[in-house]
Amino acid sequence: MSLKTPSKGDTQGSMYFYEQFSALKVGDKLQDFLVRYNAYEDRMELQAGDKIYEYFPNINDKEFQIINLNKTYIYLTYFLDETRSENGYLVILQKGEKYTLYKKEKIKLQEGRISQTGYDKTVPDKYIPIKNEFYIGIKDDKVIKIPKSKKDFVKLFEGKEKDVLDMIDSGKYSLKEEIDLKKLIIQLNKEI
Repeated sequence: MSLKTPSKGDTQGSMYFYEQFSALKVGDKLQDFLVRYNAYEDRMELQAGDKIYEYFPNINDKEFQIINLNKTYIYLTYFLDETRSENGYLVILQKGEKYTLYKKEKIKLQEGRISQTGYDKTVPDKYIPIKNEFYIGIKDDKVIKIPKSKKDFVKLFEGKEKDVLDMIDSGKYSLKEEIDLKKLIIQLNKEI
């Protein structure tokens, strides 16, 4: 007699925010292949005919403008804190001469579990989106994760801390909301 191995079932969710392949523009040129962003593995997947390929990027590679989503991705080195950095794709939210706002899209795999008794349920693995992280590119320097506190954020603008703090307070900008951060970056590019 053989017993069937317990299974958690099919994985739920998706590795993609948008599963369909889309037209792609690199620079000003529309490409012959289609693309989609795999947010779980942080990679671009290209479709040419019936084959799917992984794109191997270089740091500061050309921008990938995904037409159907109206999103532009770029592969950069970005800093999580003062000492830790990673390479990966960021979405360009607001581009300026001095400051650029980026967003990191991530999906993680939440492990499920197999029923241990007849009374608890089997829960399948599930892909779930993680809350977006925001980054700021300061001139040609580095791309830094936006701190959660105003006090830490204004330290990024050496010598202009008071002006930036006044700007945040007068505009009532939240450092956690995408729409507020876009407005703040526009204002910073104009005035600081």
